[in-house]
Amino acid sequence: MSRLIRPDDFFLFVEKARSIGLRSLLGKIVGTGRKRTEESWGHTSSARSNWWDLDEVTKRWNRLITGNANLAYQDYVGKKYLGGKRNLQAISVGCGTGQKEIQWAATKRFRTISGFDISGPRIAFAREQARKSTWNDSLRFSIGDVFHLDLPASSFDVAIFDNSLHHCSPLGPVLDRTAEWLKEDGILVVNEYVGPDRFQWTDEQVVITDTLLQLLPVHLRTRPDGTVKSRMLRPGTLAVRINDPSEAAESNSILSALENRFDVLELRPYGGTVLANLLKDIAHNFEDDGDDARAWLKILFDVEDRLMNEKRISSDYYFGVYRKRNTRKLARRK
Repeated sequence: MSRLIRPDDFFLFVEKARSIGLRSLLGKIVGTGRKRTEESWGHTSSARSNWWDLDEVTKRWNRLITGNANLAYQDYVGKKYLGGKRNLQAISVGCGTGQKEIQWAATKRFRTISGFDISGPRIAFAREQARKSTWNDSLRFSIGDVFHLDLPASSFDVAIFDNSLHHCSPLGPVLDRTAEWLKEDGILVVNEYVGPDRFQWTDEQVVITDTLLQLLPVHLRTRPDGTVKSRMLRPGTLAVRINDPSEAAESNSILSALENRFDVLELRPYGGTVLANLLKDIAHNFEDDGDDARAWLKILFDVEDRLMNEKRISSDYYFGVYRKRNTRKLARRK
């Protein structure tokens, strides 16, 4: 159940003030919605303390998405859906620092990959990374808001949303515009958080996460600042909005909104319902190659897999490939 304010908001406020400073935090509270969103994504690096920072987590994602722990989804899509094609045009909305776009370029399928993001610092970083890469000639990074991009219809073979679609609201117009930008045989690739809106985690998620946290040895749940994580914090919707008004605004509606507008070619859940919150702020402890860290990480993976298989929890993260719906064919059928 969503709540405007929760008791955990006080602890989250203190943590945020400690990390960015009280003055910066107060500035976020009084700033405009657009400004808060831009400031939330103005950084280009962060401490390696979240689940996406772990190589073993990436291998798990690969296994659940592509069936091969060493096969990234970009290469998988390139082989399965773009095989034999070259000189393609792609758009990536919310490209951030450009790392994923460089991986896409490495598949050698694209003449141009156009990445857009509202964060100036991230676009500057992405351009610098592109210059250092082998693929600079095919990469284009620009500051741009998906709601105001002026792009020609039917101009892209591939559209990509990699953990950016859950920041788009209203969701419908974004997907409608994406469909317009795609060519008739174009595909949409989505890698997204689709869990509860505004991070209003379920009671069961909280109980399971807290139980597992209590089982972990203290050295594996110690934050970078030396404090020990003993439970999962669940924010109220107001705290989420203050930090970033775009955060998970319509995340729980993403899958249905996509299915209403595109043909589903493939849809793969890859968890995160427990792991994302459990490993938040303590993932760095599991980078150690020691037997203890590896063994506990395997236990955590197995628990989440079992809970999803038993339908006790659903997946908060999904990978999907969609085809532009051919409206002309539909019209002829009618």
